[in-house]
Amino acid sequence: MTSDPEATTVEQFISDLSLGDGEMLAALHRVQERFGFISRPAIDAIARHFQITSARVFATVSFYSDLRLSPAAATRIEWCGGPACRLKGGENVRIALESTLGVKLGEATPDGRVELREAQCDGSCHQAALVWVNGRVHGPMGAADAVRLARGVSDGERPASEERDGGNQP
Repeated sequence: MTSDPEATTVEQFISDLSLGDGEMLAALHRVQERFGFISRPAIDAIARHFQITSARVFATVSFYSDLRLSPAAATRIEWCGGPACRLKGGENVRIALESTLGVKLGEATPDGRVELREAQCDGSCHQAALVWVNGRVHGPMGAADAVRLARGVSDGERPASEERDGGNQP
């Protein structure tokens, strides 16, 4: 056990998991569900529990796009880098989002309100090129659509589909 309260909580939270890589993923998901992201103390606690290096845990966290190393911004724009989206102009959508928001993939705006991340294809290819805003699909989308979306989000507006349905995911 450690003297860091967060690490102690993590250690207790995953104490029922046995050694093995599959269990490490279960631990990472538990920690993220509980805290919203996986902090450095959590990485160290997971490494101690599974008797592996913190670097190996960090490599796992950074490999999976669903796992986070920092708290989520209030608005999360996730750009689909899948083949269908790329073929339908997804690179132009990404460039437009980065330019309008003033951030690169994996970054948040200076005020921390909006973040832009790459996400994995979820099979919504019929709506390519697309992005997800707080988990909601927006597409098909071109560069001009991406600029409008990013400007609206930066100005604090809710995207049109969230206004219609209250932002609830199906």
